[in-house]
Amino acid sequence: MIITKQNVDKIIFGLGNPGLDYAESRHNLGFKFIDLISKKYSILLNDKGRIVSSGEGDIKSNRILLVKPQTYVNNSGIAMKRILDLYCLNISELIVVYDDMDLSPGKIRFRAQGSSGGHNGIKSIIDSCKTDKFDRLRLGIGRPGKGNDIDYVLGEPEGQDLCEINSSLEYAVEALEFYLDNEILVTMDRYN
Repeated sequence: MIITKQNVDKIIFGLGNPGLDYAESRHNLGFKFIDLISKKYSILLNDKGRIVSSGEGDIKSNRILLVKPQTYVNNSGIAMKRILDLYCLNISELIVVYDDMDLSPGKIRFRAQGSSGGHNGIKSIIDSCKTDKFDRLRLGIGRPGKGNDIDYVLGEPEGQDLCEINSSLEYAVEALEFYLDNEILVTMDRYN
């Protein structure tokens, strides 16, 4: 079935890197979030695409397209632009879910627009789509105590950080369900 603007209410676009080497990394929280949603709502993701892994299904009264770009985080904009063009959708009809070092582990924040905040995946989307006006769900991973940022985001959380992050993913699913039935500002007031 061809997905069209008429039968998809919202795209949920989770950032991450494909492959087993990255599966448990902090940078893959967007992918983990998509996996949780797809499992909860029995939405099968098609992994045959070279640019995206995606699946269509219902969450409450909303028709949803779940997307995991396969272009790696730093080139997320390529996959985003392709999805929007292919399905004739507008960037206002999506929410991007991604890891954020500016939030401590376990914190979540919704945002309606703004800069990339130093996140290369968000920068790629802004550059490819020529706008920063799209909804986001940021999942906190904190900053490294020492060492460089790249090793940190590509590393796996441990101990208390891992517990906090796993709990926040479950909470973020609940928050997203609320978001789908409400506008972004109402969601921000409730969950930020």
